[in-house]
Amino acid sequence: MASLWIAVIGTILAVYGYYWQATFREKIQDKADEVYDYIIVGGGSAGCVLANRLSDDPSVKVLLLEAGEGQSKFSSLVDEPHAALSLRTNRRVVWNDSTVPQKHSCQSMLNKQCHLATGKILGGSSSIDCMLYIRGSRHDYDNWESLGCAGWSYDNVLPYFMKSENNINKEFTSSGYHGFNGELTVSDVRTTSLSEAFVVAGKEMGFPGLDINAEDQEGFMHTQATTSRGRRISSARAFLLPVMSRPNLHVITEAHVQKILIENKRAVGVSFLRNGSAFVSNANREVIVAAGAVGSAQLLMLSGIGPRAHLEQMKIPVISDRPVGSNLQDHLGVVGLEYLMREPIAITEFKVQSFWTSMDYFLFGTGYLSSPCFVKARHFFGPKISGRPKSLLKLSYIS
Repeated sequence: MASLWIAVIGTILAVYGYYWQATFREKIQDKADEVYDYIIVGGGSAGCVLANRLSDDPSVKVLLLEAGEGQSKFSSLVDEPHAALSLRTNRRVVWNDSTVPQKHSCQSMLNKQCHLATGKILGGSSSIDCMLYIRGSRHDYDNWESLGCAGWSYDNVLPYFMKSENNINKEFTSSGYHGFNGELTVSDVRTTSLSEAFVVAGKEMGFPGLDINAEDQEGFMHTQATTSRGRRISSARAFLLPVMSRPNLHVITEAHVQKILIENKRAVGVSFLRNGSAFVSNANREVIVAAGAVGSAQLLMLSGIGPRAHLEQMKIPVISDRPVGSNLQDHLGVVGLEYLMREPIAITEFKVQSFWTSMDYFLFGTGYLSSPCFVKARHFFGPKISGRPKSLLKLSYIS
């Protein structure tokens, strides 16, 4: 009887796995054409959205170039939220970069250098991150506009957040801050008794329980994530996969862009390598650099746009002397305040490795394995510093 149940469950898992894999049939081109209207460098979080929006016009031709591989080769890892942390060390899907030795951070790290795990795969870092849905502080957006970035205030960007969002929490979608017809699915993460206590404790301290992606961020909230039925919804799955069959959209992976081709101070194309062969594609309208905070700066400098002294040191002809690559800022994280519980009410190793936990996840997309990085609740608070824009610190509850 036991062997029969094993056979039945194995068959169900095989059929389910095949069905889920079949939902991600990527259409990858082997070669690029000579001319496109738009060339997008970087098939990450932004690049996939750009490819979707631009190719929606059938009269234009779009090329998306990604240095990493497609997601289908790694779907069993990429799609499962509990595997997110292990992806950070997989060199096939991340750029294995490190910072230079730091003066004020990374002090406990080897040589005072922090590891920068950015995605090298379709979907970019949205394919390897913890999927926590956080738009950022509205104060940052408003500050950017005050510094001269016209159109970047929170009120300006909010309609675009809502356009892309498919939030399944009906209470949130009725607030006027969330969308429900977009491509990117956002769902509630399963709570535990401890995460409930975390939020209740915050309220008892006088902090509100609220939606941190709405009018105000200062308060406590149960986590929302870019997942659907226990599976990661990366930028590639949400925005790129549904439109990859468009005849006017070409997607090429494992394409390492070497240089932006510039004529008369205008970007007219790119040169790139794929499988040891060199290619050149020209852009009638725009070359859009969406290779991430590190990759975009690197490509600009390789193309002659950057600090003159550094480019001359690297023997790169200077086209435009610009402070490219400076002022890189990242959010630092500190792991601490660990507690040992007397009762097994948190997520334990035994629970995660349980046979029934695996069945719960693979059959229904629920349970402990559906938790992105096991982050169950969050708290934002803003210390008031005179003469500086308001900043917010985040406290995450992990169990």
